[in-house]
Amino acid sequence: MHTFARQYYPPILLCMSVTACLICNRPVGSDPRAKYCSKKHKWAHWSRQAKARAAQSEQLPIATLPDDPELQLPSGPEREPAILRLLLRLYAPAGALGYRLGRRHGPRQLMRWFPIKRAGPLPLYLLEPFQIPIVPVAGTYVVTYLDRALNPIGGPRFRIDIQTVDTWLPLTMGDRSYRLKKGRGA
Repeated sequence: MHTFARQYYPPILLCMSVTACLICNRPVGSDPRAKYCSKKHKWAHWSRQAKARAAQSEQLPIATLPDDPELQLPSGPEREPAILRLLLRLYAPAGALGYRLGRRHGPRQLMRWFPIKRAGPLPLYLLEPFQIPIVPVAGTYVVTYLDRALNPIGGPRFRIDIQTVDTWLPLTMGDRSYRLKKGRGA
């Protein structure tokens, strides 16, 4: 090495802190941000966490109507949309633009979220003007609210019972996360 090179380019010592894969404890490589030794293990860890979050979300309380004697609800086919509107607005946090609904169905372990990202310009149901949710299966759904930047506000909050469905939408089309990543349909 020339004297000039030694003076301006001193030897660089790379200090690698060897970390272990979160799945198998093998070394993960030279990237300090790496947590897994392979993509297979990265997705296995994500799947394990998603299943745990889905099971935890199913333990949330079911939203109930307040005990208000002056509460007037319509009867007939307008009753369910009126109850949904009341509950979803009542429990909405400050700054919420809309909401998403999630559900695990049958033996499936992962929760699917609606509306799907590619369904329209905004991948959420609006609170104002209120949008009635379109879901593929009648049952209990987990509710999460999103702000104007489409960021979740505190994660899933409660569960709500929905009986009105649209059969054209298969459950498997639902998104696997309630978070809306920028640049991916949001």
